Amino acid sequence: MSTTNGVLTMLPPPDGYVVDFENPTRTGVTAGYWVTGVGMVLSTSCIGMRMYTKLCITKSFSFDDVALLLSFSFGIVVQTILLHLWVMKAAGTHAFEMPMERYQSFNILIMSASIVYAGCLGFAKLSILFLYRKLSALKWFNICVYILMGIVVSYSIGIICALIFPCDPIAANWDLSITEYKCIDKAAIYLATAAVNVITDLLILALPIPMVLRLQMPKAQKIALMIVFAVGSATLVTSVVRLVLMLPMLKNIDQTWAVSIPCVWINLEANLVIICVSLPALRQFVKHFAPKLMGYDSQANSSGPSYLKNSAGNNTFGSVPISRSAKKYGRMEDGSVLEMTGNFDKEEAEERTRELSDNGSEKAIWQTRTVTVQHYQN
Repeated sequence: MSTTNGVLTMLPPPDGYVVDFENPTRTGVTAGYWVTGVGMVLSTSCIGMRMYTKLCITKSFSFDDVALLLSFSFGIVVQTILLHLWVMKAAGTHAFEMPMERYQSFNILIMSASIVYAGCLGFAKLSILFLYRKLSALKWFNICVYILMGIVVSYSIGIICALIFPCDPIAANWDLSITEYKCIDKAAIYLATAAVNVITDLLILALPIPMVLRLQMPKAQKIALMIVFAVGSATLVTSVVRLVLMLPMLKNIDQTWAVSIPCVWINLEANLVIICVSLPALRQFVKHFAPKLMGYDSQANSSGPSYLKNSAGNNTFGSVPISRSAKKYGRMEDGSVLEMTGNFDKEEAEERTRELSDNGSEKAIWQTRTVTVQHYQN
């Protein structure tokens, strides 16, 4: 600690540096305001469209939506805390250009933001995994989904506990007036958090790729689905960038200055993950309000996808496995991306048959029929 112009500060200023407590030098503040403001508007709009679609259009609100709402709520809290740090001239300001009281507040708030952010990312990943659960009844795929769910829940709880209880006494984690304490390496905690996020992002992104490639659906729709997953990889990029930025930050004693740019990327990631997870519902939302933009005939039956209709708007079916639940099984719950009322491959059909038989809810009988329906006008 040091005293500058009669004010107690955490660090002494460099030789020859003129300290200005009223108008200190700042970094990352303008970028933080823009990224947070624009990101909040976009993420709020996207999740609003998703919730409207799931509640009012498809009426298929489920666990993935609950998890996403929790992630969004945690993300808003994180961004509010970081905005407050910029506004109060804590984040993005040198530690030697702020009084000790402000630095103490910075310690408490940045710790709180880190804890809440772990919940934000954890619930977002659970939302994606709940969505994956609807893609297929294949045993190996669902086992992988449940394993990833367990990993996400376990490491999220572990990180939160490590962030709350790194010191003995606990208050030494944020109270600089405590001189006798024992703490684990807090820098290692932040580094581990970023590294595990990158690894789980990569696993979650890679998991559905084999399943998507096997889907028997029109090539254009399969490409569109792959684009959705590719856009989702943007969160992986932000995780990697945040990890790279954190490495030098953890060695910097001027923490209030060094943390500002990583905080910009944190807010970007918090909004981007909501936008990416909400994307699948966008197609159904647009289809409902502007069907022509999605290539749908506004007078056609909206219960089936356009690629199952002929030019006259009549339904044509070919080689469709017949089951009361086949259509439901072929969709993601919002009906937005995978409208697979067409063919399933043999392995998946057999797996679905076993599942229905075990549940006892339907007779486990699958048939393949070829039906051609034609309408003639006099």
